[in-house]
Order: sequence, then structure tokens, then C-alpha cells
Amino acid sequence: STQSTWVTPEGEFEVNINKPKVEKSGNCHVCSKKFSFFKGSYKCKNCDLDVCRSCSKGNFISSVLGLTKVRICKPCLPKLKEQIELKLKEKPELKLEAEKDLKLINLAIEGDLGNTSSSSSDDKQKKKKKKKKKKT
Repeated sequence: STQSTWVTPEGEFEVNINKPKVEKSGNCHVCSKKFSFFKGSYKCKNCDLDVCRSCSKGNFISSVLGLTKVRICKPCLPKLKEQIELKLKEKPELKLEAEKDLKLINLAIEGDLGNTSSSSSDDKQKKKKKKKKKKT
């Protein structure tokens, strides 16, 4: 706790302010696996809970929601999808951006969490496959 001194017309008095403790969870809130030095934890930008890499989508971008390169856990992806759909109803002019965002979310929901952030990662995968084919 932090101690502060307040001065009022009635006199001086001290107040103890208890700051809430934000404790890091020892387990992923999705799969319950224990975090370790090698299996680190991440914070979901939407629910603020600790998640592991395999239960979340990193570098998530949504121009409609104003999110750039944030981590989102699997359970929050459908919630973000709903938020984008609501924004689209409010502002139909966001149709192109919303369709792009919804496509990325659908890919992530279907389980392809690793390859939805950019096309450059897809290109790297294709190059690796080509190199393997040439060696055989």
C-alpha cells in the first residue's frame, strides 16, 4: 500500500491507499497449460487475461476497430467479429475494411491462427516448401 498525507482546513491526516494487485496467472485461461520460461504468457487485448501463444492470435489487425498488431485469445475472436459486424451496420461505408477484417477473423477462428497476420509469412512458408522439393 502507498501512504499519502492530505492537508485539509481541519488539519493533516494520512491515508493508506491500497493499489489493486494485478497478478499474472500461472496458467493459460483457454487451455490451462502451465506457463514456464519456455512457454510464456501473453495478455489478450480484449479480455486482458493471460493466454499462451497457441491459444491466441498475435499481430491481429482490425482497421474497423482501430486495432494494430495486438494479441487476441481464441474465445474473444467471435466477440470481435460481432463488434465489426455492429460497426458495419452503423457505418456502411466501412464495408471493404470490414470484409477484410472479417475474413482474417474467420481464418483465425477456423484454426489457422499463425498465418492471418500478413502475406509475407505465407511467402516464407512457400519458399521453404520449394527448397525441400528441390533437395529431393
